[in-house]
Amino acid sequence: MFFGQYDHTIDEKGRLTIPARFREDLQEGTYITLGFDDNLMCMSQHNLEVLSHKLRTHNIIDPSARKLRRLFYSFGVLIETDKSGRILIPQNLRDMVNLEDNVVITGAGDYFEIWSASQWNSESDQLQKSDLKDKKLEYLDLTFEEP
Repeated sequence: MFFGQYDHTIDEKGRLTIPARFREDLQEGTYITLGFDDNLMCMSQHNLEVLSHKLRTHNIIDPSARKLRRLFYSFGVLIETDKSGRILIPQNLRDMVNLEDNVVITGAGDYFEIWSASQWNSESDQLQKSDLKDKKLEYLDLTFEEP
């Protein structure tokens, strides 16, 4: 699982060092795609397959299901981690979410996200001021159950 936040920089070639704690879960490869909030999503092959299976259960006649598939698959790419623990983020993805020098890598459980530092600061401020802890999210059953 991916937890925590890490401040990093992208070098002039578009390489980003993945936190050492994340690398073990990415030995089969790292899949990266456009996220939902002006960020990038990165996940292991296993988690990609789980999510992909869920996407395939939605009817392709549904326009929203098709758009979600396009978003997820058309911008997705398998990238390799080099010996130094770096990944090369494709230029088109960097441009789409305004990734430049300073980025923040955030754990999100089954995947992690890559944000521009300024965008993450804004998102983090909103999270800290939000009503996440209020009853608005009661519909999310977050009870602890044995797996």
